[in-house]
Formats: sequence, C-alpha cells, structure tokens
Amino acid sequence: MTAGLLHIDSRLVSQSASATFSIVTKCLEHRPSLDRLYVLLRHPQNNTSKDVAVSASSSFFEQLTTLYNQAFRISSTLDLRVLLANVNHTSISDQWLSSLDLQVVLQDTPHSLPAVLQSLPAVNLHFASPHTLETTHGAKWTVYKKVVIGGTFDHLHAGHKLLLSNAILRCSQCLTIGVTRQEMLEKKRLADLIQPLAVRQERLRGFCQEVNPFIDYNIVPISDPFGPSTVDADLVAIVASEETLDGARAVNVERARKGLKELAVHTFPLNDVEGSTADLRTISSSYARQQMLGRLLKAPNDKVLPRRPYLIGITGGSGSGKTSISKYLATKPDVMVIDCDKVAHEAYKKGTALYHRLVQEYGQSVLHAETGEIARREIGRIVFGNEEARKKLNSLIWPAVRDYCLANVKESNPKVAFLDAALLLEAGWADALHEIWVTFVPEEEAVKRITERDSVTKEEALRRLHTQLSNRQRIDQAHVIFSTLWDYSVTHAQVDRAWQELTQRL
Repeated sequence: MTAGLLHIDSRLVSQSASATFSIVTKCLEHRPSLDRLYVLLRHPQNNTSKDVAVSASSSFFEQLTTLYNQAFRISSTLDLRVLLANVNHTSISDQWLSSLDLQVVLQDTPHSLPAVLQSLPAVNLHFASPHTLETTHGAKWTVYKKVVIGGTFDHLHAGHKLLLSNAILRCSQCLTIGVTRQEMLEKKRLADLIQPLAVRQERLRGFCQEVNPFIDYNIVPISDPFGPSTVDADLVAIVASEETLDGARAVNVERARKGLKELAVHTFPLNDVEGSTADLRTISSSYARQQMLGRLLKAPNDKVLPRRPYLIGITGGSGSGKTSISKYLATKPDVMVIDCDKVAHEAYKKGTALYHRLVQEYGQSVLHAETGEIARREIGRIVFGNEEARKKLNSLIWPAVRDYCLANVKESNPKVAFLDAALLLEAGWADALHEIWVTFVPEEEAVKRITERDSVTKEEALRRLHTQLSNRQRIDQAHVIFSTLWDYSVTHAQVDRAWQELTQRL
C-alpha cells in the first residue's frame, strides 16, 4: 500500500468544495499511485508558530465533510483519512505521525512540517495564498466523556468516516461503537459480499486508532438495533447522520423506558454544502458491494503457470446462473469453454481407466444392468448423506476430469480457456488455474430456481444447497465474482466488464 500525507493550512479547505476538489486532484496528479491519503490540517498561525491548535467546531467539521465528499467524487477507491489527534491540542505526537508508514508528504509550504516528517520525500504544491483567506469560526462544539454510535460499517466509506470523525471529535475518553452481526444483515442487498464481522471490527479499529489514538474505543458486536446504547448508564451522547436521526430518537425512548438518562443527540448532513444529493447517492456500502461484481478482487495465480492458454475456472452453487455466464463467455473471441460436469460423464465411460477404477472401488453393483455403463444413480445412492464417501468419490473422479480437460485445452491452445465445474473448488483445482470466477445468488433465489427447474420440493432444494460450499466460502476464494440476480443485460454487463479487464491483463 502506498500512503501519503497532505499537510496544509486549514483555510485552504474552507474556500469551497470546488477548491477542495482541486487540492485532492493535484495530490493524485503528483502521486497517482496513492492508495491512502492522510490529511493533517494546520492552524493558520502555525505557519509561523507551533503554539496554536486547530479547534473542533461546526465549520471545522464542514471542512471534513467537504474533504471526504470531494475525495470520493474524484476516486471511490482512494482511502482518505483526516487526522484528528491534533485537534484542540497545541502539540503533535511524533510517535503518532511516525506510526502511519508514510512514503511521501504533500504540502502547501515547506516551512511548517513537523520534524518527524522532514526526512520523507516531500512535494511542494502551489495553491492560492492562504494569507488572503479568512479564518472561519463555527458554532460551539460540545465534547462528552463517553459517546456511542452504531452501524454495519461494511466496506468502510466516506459516510462511515464522517460518522466516526464526528463522534471522535465529540469524545474525550471512550467511544463505544456497535457493529451489526452477520445474522442481522441477511436481507441486505448482496448480503453475501458483506465483510465478516471480524474484518469490519478490525478495519474500524485501524481507522479510529490512526485518526486519534488518544481515546479508548469499545468496539462491540450487536444483535439488535440498540446494542449497548440502551443498557450502558455511563453513556452521555449519541451521534448519527441526519438520515438515521429516527434511530437515535428510538434509543432515547428505550432508555427512558429503562429508567436511564437521555443521551444528547448530535446529527450531521452527509452531503457538503455545494454538492448535490445526486452526486453522493453512491456513498453507500451497497454501492461498494455492487462495484465488486465483474472486478478483479485479488492478484491472479500466474507466477508459476504459463500465460497461454490462460486458465480460468468458473464455479457456483446450484441455481447460481453459472451455465448462462459460461454460454455468454463462449461468444468471446479466441475462447474455449469446457463443461467439466459433462466431461465427467465422458471420463468414466465403459473401457476408460476411471471406469475400471470405479468398478474396482464399488463393485459390479454400480453398473447398469443392460449397458454395462456406470450407473450414476447407483453411485449417488452410495455417497448420499455420507461426507467421507462423497470425498472419496470426488478424489477418484475429479483428478481424471481435470487431466482430460487440460489435455483438450493444450491441444486446442486457445488464448483463454474457461473450465466450468460445479465442484471445482472442492476438487482442489485452484492451483492449476490462473483465476477462479464465482457466480452466486441469495439462497432464497437459488431455492426458487431449483424448485422451478427440477420440479423438486423446497426441502430438497435446500438439502442440495447445504451439501455444497456456501456462497461465502466460494467468494473468499474468488478472483472475480458475478451475481445473476437481475436481468440478463445486467449479468452481461458484469461479464463484459470482467472480460475487458481480463484482456487488459493479458
């Protein structure tokens, strides 16, 4: 990860949203490889003296709102973090700044850089002279010993960072953060892509401790809408966005019912003054999850594999739309698509090595009485409900199927070969492939499709799904993911995006 620090006079951010847009843009023009940009706002008088602290105020928080929103408009992937440990403090901790693992400093003036940062490569940016700007003063900012907030905090984005920043600025001792457990999120859009609770907690703590390590953070999982906010008598205030004000009010209703003191409620708008609501409609976790579809999520496994043919496995649970995606990929140029599930039937035809191996393992009872071929139904009966027997069967069939498929690919030598296999991950093929592409739909949609397609009961459909890997288990191993939950045109758009990025990688 490449991280830089923007160290500027706070008045530069006060000018306008467009001016802030230009500041962040200029940073990325000078360092386009930045993954994370920390911002340290300096009090105007610290251009000549280091004895004046930046003060928390409504106008200061407006600066934060403008920074986060404008940075998101420029790049939804840039991880912007406005540092707050220097707010209301005249000194800056060298240990705090040195812990940020910075590679570069971007600054408006070379004369006011903290000593601990002076050894880093520095880029002097040229902005309008701050001496011509007025210092703004906002309404009084109230601070409390113990503050509480709550949320899902999936794929931490600008809205989350504003909520956290507002709460941190209002807290002097301990900030309690309730984080929604997975079981409360099943109805959310693309719920299978929501980060695990442990990941969300870890990233929350990382953000908070970098922004201000000098207060305590009590980050707790919650299994109801209120969490600790309605049971902790020591809490004094709650912070919420204007969109979630009703939730904060409901907390106080519940506290009153329990005889607890009412919390002071503070809200803030997510949007900056000059930006339109339409511009910011995509600052949401659901948008972040939607943007994952058809994108490369991790580096391909191409260090030890030849670049041609480029091998990609396609897999997904029953009813996930895997077949429709494979058919669409087959229309792309210089592509070979192999249906490995059909190949499996070919691989144990009468007379093949696998045929003899299965007869040796299971006996003559697995043969069709008239044709002498392997009777798939008999094989299925043997392994039904027996996980060890299923694993044993897969260990016999799938290595042979893989070898058969790879031999066909080698002979045809396409630029890209897609191996479509339902049990691809269970069979351990990942190391033989450059990438794994996974399709998924929510369980209720998969059940609906299976019952309609195969004329089976809901219970039978669920039984099938529960003998397979879960969506989460597949997604965790995927390089690219697709959801076929919507119209074909939406699915095709995801595949086209993945194909375009793939051709660029190749």
